[in-house]
Amino acid sequence: MDENDVPYMMNALKVKSTEMFQQSIMYEAKLQRQNDIIGAQQNTIEELKRAHDELAEQLKNIDMKRTTRRKKPELPDELPEKDGGSF
Repeated sequence: MDENDVPYMMNALKVKSTEMFQQSIMYEAKLQRQNDIIGAQQNTIEELKRAHDELAEQLKNIDMKRTTRRKKPELPDELPEKDGGSF
């Protein structure tokens, strides 16, 4: 290498550094975009989990209401004399 090669090396260094800088910016932008997408998806997942839990709780309450049955009241053996009231 001699002094005549220095301008060519500087030019090559300038071109390569510009290319690498542009690639670095491009990858950084892609990474940020992907992180934003992931964040939005995580928020959506959390909302869906909350909705699922609410619906599961409602379903549980509905099932509990269906399985609960009241017993018919037992009638006494003897009816009182004035069971219909008086007029």
